[in-house]
Amino acid sequence: CAIRNQTLAVSIALTEASLSRRVTEHLGTTHLSGHVAYAMIMLCRLKPGELVVDTMCGGGSLGISAGLARKDVFSLNGDV
Repeated sequence: CAIRNQTLAVSIALTEASLSRRVTEHLGTTHLSGHVAYAMIMLCRLKPGELVVDTMCGGGSLGISAGLARKDVFSLNGDV
């Protein structure tokens, strides 16, 4: 739980495994590494209020990384 600039963020750990060890149970290790997803988000140089859209999100690594790295951007994720 964190409060920053009148915004409350509540996170629930669904597993004790680190982000780098997260795997998709039914698909194997086909997800995007959390470290790579974070680097991709940082390379985008997003401005406040911009939208990150991932239409093939799979395990949601980009959306999760965008939310963790930048509290001032929006993320829209889903599989098409």
